[in-house]
Amino acid sequence: DNAHAQLEHQCIRTENLDLLNTFGKSAWLQYNQYLEALQAPLAAEHEAQKRRIDEVNRTRKSIQLGAANKLRALDEEFQCL
Repeated sequence: DNAHAQLEHQCIRTENLDLLNTFGKSAWLQYNQYLEALQAPLAAEHEAQKRRIDEVNRTRKSIQLGAANKLRALDEEFQCL
């Protein structure tokens, strides 16, 4: 498996070099700009998702802490009976 993966990697590298020689540096730069343009909104969405996850976790923690306090109070009340 490892030898196959290395061979495939070498084939891709060779293909990339052939493409660079055929189409030149400008095509490579254009493709990089295209990828960067794709990456920007995805990074923004990723950050937005992380903020939503953090908010859900904060809300969940707050609810759980409230429940823990209530359980403690009920336990103390039960111990006094």
